[in-house]
Amino acid sequence: MSILVRAVLGALAAGCAVQAYAQLSPAQTIRPGETVRGVLEKREVHPKTQWITDVFTLRGGRGEKVTINLTSTSFDPLIHVDRGDTHVDEDDDGGDGFDARLVVEFEVSEPHQIYVTSSGKDETGAYTLKVERGGEVVVPAQTTAPRAARPAPPAAPIRAGQTLQGRMTPLSPLHTDDTPYMPFAFTARRNQTVTFDMTSEDFDTNLMILLPGATEELAKDDDSGVGTGARLTFTFPADGVYEIRANSILQSSEGDFSLAAAEGTIAPVVESETEGARSSPVARRPIAPPARSAPLAVGDTLRGTLETSDLREGDGVADAYRIRGQARQTVLITMTSDAFDAQLLLLDGAGNTLAENDDEDGTNPAITYTLPTAGDYYVIAKGIRSEARGAYRITLSREATAPAAR
Repeated sequence: MSILVRAVLGALAAGCAVQAYAQLSPAQTIRPGETVRGVLEKREVHPKTQWITDVFTLRGGRGEKVTINLTSTSFDPLIHVDRGDTHVDEDDDGGDGFDARLVVEFEVSEPHQIYVTSSGKDETGAYTLKVERGGEVVVPAQTTAPRAARPAPPAAPIRAGQTLQGRMTPLSPLHTDDTPYMPFAFTARRNQTVTFDMTSEDFDTNLMILLPGATEELAKDDDSGVGTGARLTFTFPADGVYEIRANSILQSSEGDFSLAAAEGTIAPVVESETEGARSSPVARRPIAPPARSAPLAVGDTLRGTLETSDLREGDGVADAYRIRGQARQTVLITMTSDAFDAQLLLLDGAGNTLAENDDEDGTNPAITYTLPTAGDYYVIAKGIRSEARGAYRITLSREATAPAAR
């Protein structure tokens, strides 16, 4: 979730955002013409965002205009104004220096909420909040001091098999192109293949994978998922922690989203060609479990030959192998051939494609996959081209056992 005030509102149930803040720190009332001196204290940390906030209630008549000033010598002030569940405006440097100044006009005679916070997560100290009647937008005095950076929240950890919820807000941290994002942390093994799915009903999603602290993406996708969702399959080059950046393609985006992680490769989703639907690549249909298959055990290296009399797979031929897998067992399947460009598929017992690869090492594929449950799995050894024929070798080995699900 976002670390700033709007993120907290969005994370709470609809209609309960203001009350939730009141539970954290009872709202004080401030009227036009009044000045309040307060202190941001560590005890006012929100349990989810860990962001320190004071809240005030401001009332005014329809059409009334007020100027809100927030000043502090202890922290970089940030003002955020809502009317119930409706976002009105925010500012963090519209005043002199780093002070905040906001002109608000009451469109209706309803209470507004002023959220007093800081651009820095752990900043505390004294502040002055002043509400004046009337006001025009004031161009802030120029300062040669650099603007305080708005830090990203700590990356939330995500594991394969998990789906997490998040929210993009007007105050979310920004990517280098000024689009909002939320960071997640994935701890990967070398050659581990994982598919990440990001979906939202509120905005067009974008996914990126980066090294922590980097700005250049290792991989990204914005349109391979469901509808405007993003789907990104990535094989991690080394052990370590990677940042999964949930992002939007538009700078003005806000709203809820979900992020899911799954082991292996997941084919793109089939979408109907109805009006308004986006065309996407055709997903691989489930393959019937092979009528005949050879056993393949951990430690085996078998020699095979693709021949015209083999199993039919699409327009070509294939050999099938059966693995007796254990729950949470991580296996490495490799295939080499000097005769053709090889391809590997891993199927579950129902014939659904779990993973596929055709170019891990030149023309030789490899799949690393953690089996979710105990049972039979099938490996399909084939060529990229339908005319592929000739000798090959296939090997099954055991990788380090994945940690138990929590």
